[in-house]
Amino acid sequence: MLASLHISNYALIESLDVDFTSGLSIITGETGAGKSIILGAIDLLRGRRADTSALRDKSVKAVVEADFDLHGNEAAERWLSLQDYDLRTDGQLTLRREISPSGRSRAFINDSPANLQAMQELTLLLLDIHSQHQTQQLANPRTRLALIDSISTDKSVLRDYKEAFEAYNDTRKRLLQLQQEAQTASARHEKLTEQYEYLRELAPKHGEQKELEELYDLQSRANQLKTDMAETRSDLGGYEMSARSQIERSLTLLRHMHIPALEQPKGDTPSLIDRLQSLLIDLKDINGELERLDGEIDDDPRQLARTEKRLDDLYQAQMRFKVKEPDRLPELLDELKRELDSSEDPGIMLPRLKLELHNRAKALKDAAARLTTQRTENAAAFSEKLQEKARSLGLPNLKFEARVVPVKMWSQGADLVEFLCAFNKNQSLTPLEQTASGGEASRLMLAMKAIVAGRLQLPTLIFDEIDTGISGEIATLAGRMMADIGRSLQVLTITHLPQVAACGDSNYKVYKQDTDSETLTRIRRLDPDERRFEIARMLSGAEVDAAALSNADSLILNAKK
Repeated sequence: MLASLHISNYALIESLDVDFTSGLSIITGETGAGKSIILGAIDLLRGRRADTSALRDKSVKAVVEADFDLHGNEAAERWLSLQDYDLRTDGQLTLRREISPSGRSRAFINDSPANLQAMQELTLLLLDIHSQHQTQQLANPRTRLALIDSISTDKSVLRDYKEAFEAYNDTRKRLLQLQQEAQTASARHEKLTEQYEYLRELAPKHGEQKELEELYDLQSRANQLKTDMAETRSDLGGYEMSARSQIERSLTLLRHMHIPALEQPKGDTPSLIDRLQSLLIDLKDINGELERLDGEIDDDPRQLARTEKRLDDLYQAQMRFKVKEPDRLPELLDELKRELDSSEDPGIMLPRLKLELHNRAKALKDAAARLTTQRTENAAAFSEKLQEKARSLGLPNLKFEARVVPVKMWSQGADLVEFLCAFNKNQSLTPLEQTASGGEASRLMLAMKAIVAGRLQLPTLIFDEIDTGISGEIATLAGRMMADIGRSLQVLTITHLPQVAACGDSNYKVYKQDTDSETLTRIRRLDPDERRFEIARMLSGAEVDAAALSNADSLILNAKK
């Protein structure tokens, strides 16, 4: 339950501290006194975004802090434990929001920094605020569905459906992802195969391109080389005036000279004749080598074309695969083969995943059917209980039907709920939002809250003028119903009706107080005499006389019946 509330520097509030009790707490005050300001501050603890315009003093931070008694609130304690927030030994929980003049907002859970999402999640387990406009939410199909589900004794049916829904969606997403991956992998495999076949057919070899370039250079110059080779061979020994012929003639002449100095060596140096003889032998060897080389020079244009074609194929491959070094091509061929050999086809998993999705869909359909059955039963029970509660709120002729209608499966099932009602005899059932007046809708919402109150896990329920549009004896009945809810939950009710105020266990008055320079909002708990006077004021207006006090006493006494 909400144990205490502190607010400082927020709107008309300089500093405010108030302790709350269990049961039904009534909050009263003149219009404009600041009741909505207090609710707005509590809303900050529920994760509402902060606005610096709410700062009373723009140079000082605003603070909203609330203490909650967690005894018996296992859901909140479990959430704190799972989120690694410290659990206080005294069973208390402190929530705090701070708004700085710069606009920065900070949130704390038991003095540990927290984000707004955490605050929102936690406060859903602590309190519920029903404001005036929320009565209009009865027209919201989700609100109606939540009301029907709230009275379920077996929460596992809805939980099982949600788990089946999540499992189905998870499998469906995985299947879509795998299909995309399989498509991508198939395209990749096709590309790799095409590249591999291209290179395999090309069959590049290490060093091949360099050899071909040299060969091409030789072949492209073959005709000129053959001509030059023929002239060289001719110069060396191919005709009468060749070097060979000249040396042979010189050697013959020297041999006929019979000069000893020509024939005898000088030290280690051979004789002149021997040297000429050796030179002649070298010339013959050179000429033979030139002849061999001449034979190797291929001046066939067809061979040149083949070499040129092979080089062009290798160049094209280099450009295609964006490689600078020609020897990368055979390496790339090996890499492509290894990748193809090791690649796995994700599509192999598709049949199994499709079967899993089929089974998930069947399980989801079965879970949805069980949930629909439960909701249909709950809707009938809810309708009966609501008609009973409504009679005690002055709606004796109410006919009400909560009708479960099928829809496409979504996160909350395969259903939505329609509320049909008739407030008068011989009146046809009509959608609630089309037939209920403001007062009738308020009473129906109060009756609905009374039905689900005992099943709510959250300990605090705040009504912001839920009694709008009712008065007189009906107001007394509404107050008694709130008091009845207060026996199982802490209920805080903002009201302008004395009949409702008379039903409270405690009364808090919100009022304005003028200082020399400003007007401030205050709140305090009234003692029994002050409470009596406040109810009398609500009955009579500004003037509180003996008659008003007597009427107040009568209301208080009547509220206990």
